[in-house]
Amino acid sequence: MKKILGLCCTIWWGQLLAQTTDTLKVLESDSLHPLEHLIISEGWIGITDRKSSLDIVHVGQVDWRANRALNFAQTLSYLPGVSAQSTGVGIARPVIRGMSGQRIVVVERNIKQEGQQWGSDHGLEMDMFTIEGVEVIKGAAGLMYGGDAIGGAIRILAPKWSTGKQELRLALQGSNNNQERGVFASFQKKWKGSKSGSISRLMISSSNKKSSDYRLPANAFTYLNRTLPLKDGVLNNTATNEQALLGLWEMVNGQRALQHLLFQYRWFNQNSGLFPGFVGIPTLASVSSDGDAGNIGWPMAHVEHQKWMGQATWKLGSGIHELEGAIQDNKRQEMSVPHQGAFVLETASRAALMLRLRDIQLRYAWKNLQLRRANVEWGASAQQQRNTRDGFEFLIPKYKKETVGAWSLWSCPTKQNKGQWNGGLRWDYFHYKTPGFVRTIQLNNEDYQWEPVRPTNKAFQGFSGSLGQSISTSNQWHWKWHLGRTFRVPQASELFINGVHHGTYRHEMGDAQLSAEKGWQWDGMAIRTSEDWVLKCSPFVQYYSSYIYLSPQAEFSILPDGGQVYAYVQHPVIMGGGECSLDMHLLPQLHTDCSVEYIANYNVSTTLPLPFTPPFQVKWGSTYQGKWSENWEWNCQFQVRYVAAQNRVDRNEKITHDYALIHGGVSVEYQSPNEKWSCFWSLNARNLTNTKYLNNLSNYRALQLPEQGRWVQLGMEIRWNDRQK
Repeated sequence: MKKILGLCCTIWWGQLLAQTTDTLKVLESDSLHPLEHLIISEGWIGITDRKSSLDIVHVGQVDWRANRALNFAQTLSYLPGVSAQSTGVGIARPVIRGMSGQRIVVVERNIKQEGQQWGSDHGLEMDMFTIEGVEVIKGAAGLMYGGDAIGGAIRILAPKWSTGKQELRLALQGSNNNQERGVFASFQKKWKGSKSGSISRLMISSSNKKSSDYRLPANAFTYLNRTLPLKDGVLNNTATNEQALLGLWEMVNGQRALQHLLFQYRWFNQNSGLFPGFVGIPTLASVSSDGDAGNIGWPMAHVEHQKWMGQATWKLGSGIHELEGAIQDNKRQEMSVPHQGAFVLETASRAALMLRLRDIQLRYAWKNLQLRRANVEWGASAQQQRNTRDGFEFLIPKYKKETVGAWSLWSCPTKQNKGQWNGGLRWDYFHYKTPGFVRTIQLNNEDYQWEPVRPTNKAFQGFSGSLGQSISTSNQWHWKWHLGRTFRVPQASELFINGVHHGTYRHEMGDAQLSAEKGWQWDGMAIRTSEDWVLKCSPFVQYYSSYIYLSPQAEFSILPDGGQVYAYVQHPVIMGGGECSLDMHLLPQLHTDCSVEYIANYNVSTTLPLPFTPPFQVKWGSTYQGKWSENWEWNCQFQVRYVAAQNRVDRNEKITHDYALIHGGVSVEYQSPNEKWSCFWSLNARNLTNTKYLNNLSNYRALQLPEQGRWVQLGMEIRWNDRQK
């Protein structure tokens, strides 16, 4: 261990590392509006939208590839204000300024990624290999994506076009902790139309990833005051098997007015074992290793996600028109042994839960309308969801959700064109309908009709709006502020859930009488630029008159293994905090960035903080990039992250102690002289000191299980194209 640390420190001492960002040239059709970037440095925090009053940060292909972690959320967690909520074995969801779950929208080509709606403890059904860059929007983005995005949005950027007529890409990846191994292959072909001058491409990709049982730096865990051993820190039955497919056909500069046309299909399939300590009451036999770290036994979960997407952009008159539509089909099945207790099986299947969510989205936008000095956009959207259920357990009923929305966005330059005003207004209508659910249970040898959810037919409607400004007072100073009125409708889980939610170790209970969540948000930003450094400060303040959150109740579940009841409630809440980051280029090849972030919230009714609030954090990283020759490039990285103790916790929420993590990595890339092929090798190491720590955003904390220890990830990627230099 000392030799490893000594080697890393020696490399770092001579050549510090940070991240280099590839400035993505994205098709205009992939953005909500043409982005004009202020490139103030070449780091994670260095590319931001100059004209928008929102805090928008771009992460390019080079950084995404060099800093790829175990999952999507952890890869983004080094951005200021962004954290990762660990919700399962190798699974995490992004957290932006303390908000997570369904308050953060993930979109691809303006279509919201829709997974299961009954909990936040599920990862994104997205293939990591096909993601080459993202756009992170901090603060309310509800005017663009609907009321769900009051915490922010993450946009998946389109795969880059090949520089030649065809391209072949092969990637291999593996890590030591859980023997993860993955392979990815893609083929892309590009051609020009014979008469129309259009350019088209066809892209097909496939990936396969497997991993063995998860390992943690712990030899025991505690559940209900009972301590059970973990041999060699292995969580039994936590292996995974994952496959993904992507098919894409795209055309730009089409005939006549047609500018862009796209059809895309995604398929994601995952089988994962569930640690018996997460399902029911664990026993010594169930948590003991079965001797095969790679098999997937019971309990287990099967997830399948399919998405069909179409997009068209055309020019008609003075504006640009966009039409987008998507169909998504989500299946989740959990297999386990039926519990002993008050359940009466209503199916011969051994499935505990069988949930299927079908989602249809349609979106239309009319852009680039000139009204005097202002640029105006009009749009409308519609969405329908149908959820069905089966299995011997109950968590959420059948339901139908319909949504209609309309918006108008505008931007106008300030006097002397030193900045820009941004604003907009949106109206949304939501309708929920469920037939409810009735089940026969036995208590004291007598049958009872248990009705966890009653028939409900409920509608919501409301307005949201915003006004903001971005302005440059000099070549060194840039300012932004954004004021938003938010409107978020309760999700299906907040209204209808009523059952044992394994993985969160509690009986969760919704409330069909919840009202819409309304609030005010103010975001600011000050950017000071210099020749060698950039300083950016982003404070924010938020107030919600009816904030929805999960609160522990003074009662216990009547269901087997139910534990304490947690209910969704509403209270007035105040939030505030911000991020401050410094980005430096002291040498041409050396880039260093550091940031501090803090979030505080206050429940006006209970006078307590909200649960799962990220503590104060400091993030620091350095990158040194060099060349051995014209064709060989290399860089090395060194990162430090300090997370303070979280003592401001909600009732019955445990505090967490402070900790520090050290990460490092090295990458080498070779580009052939004729630029037809390249090879990229990467070595990333996380938690180099094997620190044992508890993450206050992790579901593991309920079992007092620490996060993953030291792990090393190796990757290799080969690209070939027929480009002529």
